[in-house]
Amino acid sequence: MAFSLPYYAAKVRLMVRAGTGVASVDDLRGLRLAVVQGTTAERLVRAQHARAGFQLLMARDYDEAFRMLRERRAQALALDDVLLEGLRATSKRPDAYRIVGAPLARQSESYALVLPKDDPAFKARVDAALAAIFRSGEMAQLQRQWFQAAVPPYGHRLTVEPSPETLTLWETGGRPDNAQDASASSPTSPTSGS
Repeated sequence: MAFSLPYYAAKVRLMVRAGTGVASVDDLRGLRLAVVQGTTAERLVRAQHARAGFQLLMARDYDEAFRMLRERRAQALALDDVLLEGLRATSKRPDAYRIVGAPLARQSESYALVLPKDDPAFKARVDAALAAIFRSGEMAQLQRQWFQAAVPPYGHRLTVEPSPETLTLWETGGRPDNAQDASASSPTSPTSGS
């Protein structure tokens, strides 16, 4: 498989039930942390497992991991922040959950489209279309439409703002190697120190 230009950046964080007193991985000693098998979150929490002393619960998918938290079989769930926000917003009581603590890694995870490996012409067309959406500002409009709106089934608002890393991807046309050029020419760039 091949990948398109990246279009979104997320960081792995923790979600807990409100009022638990858990504010970071370090607060999980002796407690249970749910994670989806095979994800970046699994790799990151495994690296902290021995030091932090929590019990690791493996889930097959996002729904099962969230069910572990909802049913109190786990005291925390580690996953990409944007996915945590979606799980929280689509629950019956989003106010019952909090996303807490610093990201579990400094580097963000870039999201991209999966493409056929042996079709460079198609990849070039997809990348050109994404770059055009970034340049036109349409990506920011799509972010507002889909990530800052009421979501089914209960109509709770999803209030996900694009991260500085995501804004940089859009400003650089999805090419992180152009980030320095964009920050030098854009006074509002998140990498320019403003």
